[in-house]
Amino acid sequence: MPLISDRTRITINLFRPQRRTPDPRHAIPQADRDLTGKTIVMTGGTDGIGRVAAGMLCDMGANLVLLGRRQAVGDRVIRELAATGGAGTVIFRSAIWPRWTASKPVPNGYSPRMIGSTF
Repeated sequence: MPLISDRTRITINLFRPQRRTPDPRHAIPQADRDLTGKTIVMTGGTDGIGRVAAGMLCDMGANLVLLGRRQAVGDRVIRELAATGGAGTVIFRSAIWPRWTASKPVPNGYSPRMIGSTF
């Protein structure tokens, strides 16, 4: 009797990391990698995949405006991105708008177009 059944072996193979070579069709073309002079306003750029995206955009030369809730975390991200030597600039703005609706005045002088429809 085998130690691992065929059914268990199939399940184990499903969770084994797939080692694939990068597909160049999914890469950003070189002509689109120069974001010098472009300004990008983004939320969620202080943690997780948003933090990685912010680093990549900064490396491509973009000027980032990160919106988040915690000023201390934003300051840490700015220091980390400055230490990597990216070509772009990064600023952080605290954006705490609980229960904000369109009937209330726009906070901190931002225009609704800058904020988006999620707030």
